[in-house]
Formats: sequence, structure tokens, C-alpha cells
Amino acid sequence: MFDENVKSYQDAFSDIRNGIITLPTFLLVKNQKILDALNDPKLTKDINWRKEIMQLITENNILEKVRKLSKQSYMANINFWKNIINVDDELLFSTYLLLLKNKYFNEFKKQSKIS
Repeated sequence: MFDENVKSYQDAFSDIRNGIITLPTFLLVKNQKILDALNDPKLTKDINWRKEIMQLITENNILEKVRKLSKQSYMANINFWKNIINVDDELLFSTYLLLLKNKYFNEFKKQSKIS
């Protein structure tokens, strides 16, 4: 089975348009403009709506919050897996993590019966 919703390009607001709540959306979810877009996803295509949301993201330091949490999460993940698989080679370790969480590789494994 293949993911039919995968696109090579998706704009910055495609997640909210598809009903997916990302961290920036979650952090702004009490804002009426976000609530309106969740009720009417077509709003995310409106250029003025986009500008207003980008302004909210800037004013609320959302990108900085996301970067900080992403870095903390990444480091926790790296430390966890380094302890579990005990790999000292950084390239091998990074490659392993990429393949472990890669949905295309995992689908390929299922389809080709690779373990």
C-alpha cells in the first residue's frame, strides 16, 4: 500500500488545510484566524490570511520555540539511540536513524519482504 497523499511540494499551510495540527498551529490554536481555517481550510489559500498568520508567528516567536523544542527532541532521540544500539560511527548511526524512520524505505521493506 502506498501513501497517495504524498506530494513532492506542499506549501507552508498544507498541513492545516489537511486537518493536521503541527506545533505552530497548536501554539496558535486559540487564535480565531486559526480556528476559522480549521473550520474552512480554503482560507489557508488566501494571501491576506497567510500574511496575518505569518505576522502572528513572528510576533509570538513561534519559530524560535519550534527550533528549541526540535533541537531538544533531536538530542534526546540521538542520545536514546546511541545508548540502545551502541554505535560509535557517526555516519553509520545517522544513516541508521534516517532509514529507521523513513516511510518510503519502510514501505519498500514491506513490499519486498526485506527484514
